[in-house]
Amino acid sequence: MSEYQSLSGYQLLLRRANQKKANPTIAEKILLSALETKIPIHQFRFQIVMMPFIVDFVSLGKQVILEVDGSSHDHAQDSDSTRQYDLERWIFISPLYK
Repeated sequence: MSEYQSLSGYQLLLRRANQKKANPTIAEKILLSALETKIPIHQFRFQIVMMPFIVDFVSLGKQVILEVDGSSHDHAQDSDSTRQYDLERWIFISPLYK
């Protein structure tokens, strides 16, 4: 049995987010550095699970999500639109972050 088969959906996403944190892309590194030095007041967090997604950067206090597009987004315009709609609903209605 794979170590991943026993994980819940959230646990699996959390593990993947931690792997992505440990291995950011060049674009993510550049943006992370800029966010930390230029606008630290927004307190952006990196690779955060927002079920059922992992978002690249989020400032929950400002209700802002930033995604860094890369090759995984090349042919995903329809799914990106659905993801955007779902995330907009999630961040504005979630009682956890009010």
